[in-house]
Amino acid sequence: MNRLLSIMLLIVLITMGIFAVNMYTDYYFFKEVKVINDKEEVLQKATHSLPVQAVIDHQNWGTLQIDDEARLYELTSFLDKLEQQKMAVDMLKTESDFLMCTVIYLNGTQKKYFMNEALLKNDSLFDESYPKSTVIAFYTYLLSLFYTPESIATFASKSSEITLKATGLKQTLALEQKKSFIRTLQTAKELPSHQRWNDSEHSLSDEAGFVTIYQDKQPATRKSEDIIQITVFKKYYVIRYLGDPNGNAIYFAGDLTTFLPVVHKES
Repeated sequence: MNRLLSIMLLIVLITMGIFAVNMYTDYYFFKEVKVINDKEEVLQKATHSLPVQAVIDHQNWGTLQIDDEARLYELTSFLDKLEQQKMAVDMLKTESDFLMCTVIYLNGTQKKYFMNEALLKNDSLFDESYPKSTVIAFYTYLLSLFYTPESIATFASKSSEITLKATGLKQTLALEQKKSFIRTLQTAKELPSHQRWNDSEHSLSDEAGFVTIYQDKQPATRKSEDIIQITVFKKYYVIRYLGDPNGNAIYFAGDLTTFLPVVHKES
């Protein structure tokens, strides 16, 4: 019996000892712990980093609003890379009417980026610390967002002249045909890449003619940014914006042959 009491007493003492050690270590290690109330700061950073909309204003293409999450993520990812190059950011802060990209965040803050023609064409503005390819890549990405039937139709609606070439003939699109021409552009469907080459009808031998869209009224002052060139085939056409530094081509299913000039045979 005495032996049992001794064992029980030993167990109690050991338990009390462990409890005392735990209390001491808790006090020693955690006595300086403080609760930091940074909830508002965390929320502010989160809302600032969450884009909800982007607006692109281009001198020739007009205004484009982007609300799609995937495209917003792609755009802001591109801008995050640009932000790492201080010189690039500084140059894109100079206000310009040529192009402006505004990113709007959840908390209402905005970031604006500007681009002018000198940044695209004047090599003397660039040095080794600021490769021209950075700005070109950003610009061509923004341009690609305009390459939709609706935006191309809008570009054409602002034109001062549309010329048509075929079978050795050249003429200007008549004013009464312009609405029909724009409607054809607007209702076109972009061709997936696999259809561009697999369809036997999509060959150079089917080239029917050319359409050129000009926005500037004066031929002497026309610039590449004012011009869209269209190569017309029997059942599709290829659009190239001459202001695109990469010369990208966009393929659309649609029939523009009805607008081309034809040779009228004498009876």
